Amino acid sequence: TTTTTTTTTTTERADDVPLRSTVAAVVADGLVPPPPERISNEHELKRAMHAAARDLHPEQDWLKRIAAMVRLEAIALGGGSVAFEDAFTSSLGKAKEAITAQVTDRRSAVVKQASHLLAALARHATASFEPYAEHFIMALLKTTVITVGVIAESGDAGIKGIIAHCQSPKVVVKLSAAAREERAPKARACAVEYLSLILQTWDLNKKYLEYIDNALQTCISDADATVRNNAKACVEILSATSPTSSRDGFARVDSKLSGSAQDVMSIDSGSEVTSDQRGGRAQRDTGDERASARDRSRSASRATHRLPRAARPGR
Repeated sequence: TTTTTTTTTTTERADDVPLRSTVAAVVADGLVPPPPERISNEHELKRAMHAAARDLHPEQDWLKRIAAMVRLEAIALGGGSVAFEDAFTSSLGKAKEAITAQVTDRRSAVVKQASHLLAALARHATASFEPYAEHFIMALLKTTVITVGVIAESGDAGIKGIIAHCQSPKVVVKLSAAAREERAPKARACAVEYLSLILQTWDLNKKYLEYIDNALQTCISDADATVRNNAKACVEILSATSPTSSRDGFARVDSKLSGSAQDVMSIDSGSEVTSDQRGGRAQRDTGDERASARDRSRSASRATHRLPRAARPGR
């Protein structure tokens, strides 16, 4: 009995070691794609996805959570999302909040793996990922303002990976709102940058071009210089990539820019006129004083001549 127990314990530990070694290698080697995991039926897919979501619970060890994300990527690479699309989409929806929790984790290795996973799902499970694309992009956008470089860069790379492989119109709506409403200037600047990337790579209809146009009209006069510069660059891309559809919107933005410049010129011109007017008033005031002095002198002279000789001064 003792021998059997010892053998079992040794086997469990042997199973544990390769898992941790694989995870460490993935993190250290720049998040290389894992070997594809082949799923044979829908029931097996649901069970695998459920196990991964369970292991993504924030209270789990961080290595275990990374292993769960690696497995989700392996399932997508193995074609599970294509062979059993409905089941994969439903299971991904149930794991959505658990994956989001990894994006907001304080450990940079976890955030990096989560960002990598989301870009991989956008590429290899596009149809299943598309309903949740805007949710994950907004979660990743919040990482771009974090001062830890690895986290901010991972979030940025994750968003760009999603944009490159999953053209979800809802993303345009969310990013346009973020460009106007996010409190952090860096988040607003990044949102405008992502809109520029979308304009260069997606084929948008007039409805979604208007979302971008409305955002740019606000961002072009943002208090932050980086936001303004990104918005101006986005305006140029908008006019170059969609000259017909965006002509009216570009004209409105351009008119706003011109209007702002004219306002500044008017203020300066007004200041110059005011200075001239002040100079004119000063000259007139000086002339009036001189005239008044001459009048007083003449009046005094006439009054002196009217006095009797004896009463005149000097007599």
